[in-house]
Amino acid sequence: MDVIVDTDILSTFGKIREYELLLKLFPQSKIFVSPRVYQDLIAAKELGYDFVKYVLIHKPQICPLNQNENEESRKLKEKDKSLGWGEIESIILAKNRGFILLTNDKKAIKTASKMKVEYFNLPMLLRQFWRQDILSKDKVINIIKEIEEKDRVFLLNKSQIFED
Repeated sequence: MDVIVDTDILSTFGKIREYELLLKLFPQSKIFVSPRVYQDLIAAKELGYDFVKYVLIHKPQICPLNQNENEESRKLKEKDKSLGWGEIESIILAKNRGFILLTNDKKAIKTASKMKVEYFNLPMLLRQFWRQDILSKDKVINIIKEIEEKDRVFLLNKSQIFED
Protein backbone atom coordinates (compact mmCIF):
# COMPACT_ATOMS: atom_id res chain seq x y z
CA MET A 1 0.00 0.00 0.00
CA ASP A 2 1.36 3.44 -0.92
CA VAL A 3 1.75 6.18 1.68
CA ILE A 4 1.17 9.91 1.79
CA VAL A 5 3.30 11.90 4.20
CA ASP A 6 2.31 15.10 5.93
CA THR A 7 4.68 18.00 6.56
CA ASP A 8 5.18 17.25 10.26
CA ILE A 9 6.48 13.73 9.66
CA LEU A 10 8.70 14.91 6.79
CA SER A 11 10.06 17.64 9.03
CA THR A 12 10.80 15.22 11.86
CA PHE A 13 12.60 12.66 9.72
CA GLY A 14 14.35 15.40 7.75
CA LYS A 15 15.71 17.08 10.86
CA ILE A 16 17.19 13.83 12.17
CA ARG A 17 18.37 12.81 8.66
CA GLU A 18 16.49 9.50 8.78
CA TYR A 19 14.07 9.68 5.82
CA GLU A 20 15.46 6.31 4.74
CA LEU A 21 13.66 4.70 7.68
CA LEU A 22 10.34 5.45 5.96
CA LEU A 23 11.64 3.74 2.82
CA LYS A 24 12.66 0.71 4.88
CA LEU A 25 9.31 0.54 6.67
CA PHE A 26 7.36 0.76 3.41
CA PRO A 27 9.75 -0.94 0.94
CA GLN A 28 7.10 -1.91 -1.63
CA SER A 29 5.31 1.44 -1.47
CA LYS A 30 5.55 4.73 -3.25
CA ILE A 31 5.85 7.70 -0.95
CA PHE A 32 3.69 10.66 -1.95
CA VAL A 33 3.15 14.20 -0.75
CA SER A 34 0.19 16.40 -1.56
CA PRO A 35 0.72 19.58 -3.57
CA ARG A 36 0.19 21.75 -0.48
CA VAL A 37 2.69 19.71 1.55
CA TYR A 38 5.20 20.19 -1.25
CA GLN A 39 4.47 23.95 -1.18
CA ASP A 40 5.05 23.90 2.59
CA LEU A 41 8.43 22.25 2.01
CA ILE A 42 9.45 24.82 -0.60
CA ALA A 43 8.34 27.67 1.69
CA ALA A 44 10.43 26.18 4.53
CA LYS A 45 13.41 25.86 2.18
CA GLU A 46 13.08 29.53 1.19
CA LEU A 47 13.06 30.43 4.88
CA GLY A 48 16.40 28.65 5.25
CA TYR A 49 15.37 25.38 6.88
CA ASP A 50 18.09 22.99 5.77
CA PHE A 51 16.16 19.76 6.53
CA VAL A 52 14.16 20.39 3.35
CA LYS A 53 17.18 19.84 1.08
CA TYR A 54 17.66 16.46 2.73
CA VAL A 55 14.00 15.50 2.26
CA LEU A 56 13.93 16.62 -1.37
CA ILE A 57 17.01 14.51 -2.19
CA HIS A 58 14.71 11.49 -1.74
CA LYS A 59 12.23 12.88 -4.27
CA PRO A 60 8.86 12.17 -2.68
CA GLN A 61 6.33 12.14 -5.50
CA ILE A 62 3.72 14.87 -5.66
CA CYS A 63 0.23 13.40 -5.97
CA PRO A 64 -2.06 15.92 -7.65
CA LEU A 65 -5.70 16.02 -6.65
CA ASN A 66 -8.38 15.51 -9.24
CA GLN A 67 -11.41 17.81 -9.50
CA ASN A 68 -13.53 15.75 -7.08
CA GLU A 69 -10.70 15.62 -4.53
CA ASN A 70 -10.24 19.39 -4.79
CA GLU A 71 -13.95 19.83 -4.11
CA GLU A 72 -13.81 17.42 -1.15
CA SER A 73 -10.83 19.37 0.20
CA ARG A 74 -12.72 22.67 -0.01
CA LYS A 75 -15.72 21.14 1.79
CA LEU A 76 -13.52 19.68 4.53
CA LYS A 77 -11.78 23.05 5.01
CA GLU A 78 -15.17 24.77 5.35
CA LYS A 79 -16.21 22.16 7.90
CA ASP A 80 -12.96 22.27 9.90
CA LYS A 81 -11.03 25.51 9.55
CA SER A 82 -8.46 24.38 12.13
CA LEU A 83 -6.96 21.85 9.73
CA GLY A 84 -4.21 23.08 7.43
CA TRP A 85 -4.42 22.61 3.67
CA GLY A 86 -1.57 20.10 3.67
CA GLU A 87 -3.36 17.91 6.19
CA ILE A 88 -6.65 18.23 4.33
CA GLU A 89 -5.19 17.26 0.97
CA SER A 90 -3.28 14.38 2.53
CA ILE A 91 -6.39 13.02 4.26
CA ILE A 92 -8.52 13.30 1.11
CA LEU A 93 -5.86 11.61 -1.03
CA ALA A 94 -5.42 8.84 1.54
CA LYS A 95 -9.18 8.26 1.70
CA ASN A 96 -9.77 8.25 -2.04
CA ARG A 97 -6.64 6.43 -3.19
CA GLY A 98 -6.25 3.95 -0.36
CA PHE A 99 -2.96 5.43 0.87
CA ILE A 100 -1.68 5.11 4.42
CA LEU A 101 -1.48 8.57 5.97
CA LEU A 102 1.67 9.44 7.92
CA THR A 103 0.96 12.36 10.24
CA ASN A 104 1.57 13.41 13.79
CA ASP A 105 -1.06 16.16 13.78
CA LYS A 106 -3.73 15.35 16.38
CA LYS A 107 -6.53 17.12 14.52
CA ALA A 108 -5.59 15.38 11.28
CA ILE A 109 -5.56 12.02 13.07
CA LYS A 110 -8.99 12.67 14.55
CA THR A 111 -10.41 13.61 11.14
CA ALA A 112 -8.70 10.68 9.42
CA SER A 113 -10.12 8.28 12.01
CA LYS A 114 -13.64 9.60 11.44
CA MET A 115 -13.16 9.11 7.69
CA LYS A 116 -11.83 5.54 8.18
CA VAL A 117 -8.39 6.46 6.83
CA GLU A 118 -5.54 4.20 7.90
CA TYR A 119 -2.74 6.23 9.49
CA PHE A 120 0.51 6.04 11.41
CA ASN A 121 1.52 8.74 13.86
CA LEU A 122 5.09 9.18 15.10
CA PRO A 123 4.88 6.75 18.06
CA MET A 124 3.29 4.14 15.79
CA LEU A 125 6.11 4.55 13.24
CA LEU A 126 8.75 4.23 15.94
CA ARG A 127 7.02 1.12 17.25
CA GLN A 128 7.01 -0.43 13.78
CA PHE A 129 10.73 0.25 13.32
CA TRP A 130 11.32 -1.82 16.43
CA ARG A 131 8.65 -4.49 15.81
CA GLN A 132 9.76 -5.10 12.22
CA ASP A 133 13.44 -5.31 13.22
CA ILE A 134 14.38 -2.24 11.21
CA LEU A 135 15.93 -0.75 14.36
CA SER A 136 16.95 -2.19 17.70
CA LYS A 137 15.24 -0.96 20.84
CA ASP A 138 18.38 1.01 21.74
CA LYS A 139 18.46 2.66 18.31
CA VAL A 140 14.77 3.64 18.61
CA ILE A 141 15.53 5.14 22.03
CA ASN A 142 18.37 7.14 20.44
CA ILE A 143 16.07 8.24 17.60
CA ILE A 144 13.50 9.45 20.17
CA LYS A 145 16.19 11.49 21.96
CA GLU A 146 17.31 12.96 18.65
CA ILE A 147 13.72 13.86 17.67
CA GLU A 148 13.18 15.55 21.02
CA GLU A 149 16.44 17.47 20.69
CA LYS A 150 16.32 18.48 17.01
CA ASP A 151 12.58 18.72 16.32
CA ARG A 152 11.36 19.66 19.79
CA VAL A 153 8.68 16.97 19.59
CA PHE A 154 8.32 15.30 22.96
CA LEU A 155 6.77 11.86 23.08
CA LEU A 156 4.64 10.97 26.05
CA ASN A 157 4.25 7.35 27.16
CA LYS A 158 7.45 6.23 25.43
CA SER A 159 7.16 2.86 27.15
CA GLN A 160 4.09 2.07 25.01
CA ILE A 161 6.32 2.06 21.91
CA PHE A 162 8.04 -1.04 23.29
CA GLU A 163 5.10 -2.97 24.72
CA ASP A 164 4.62 -6.49 23.36
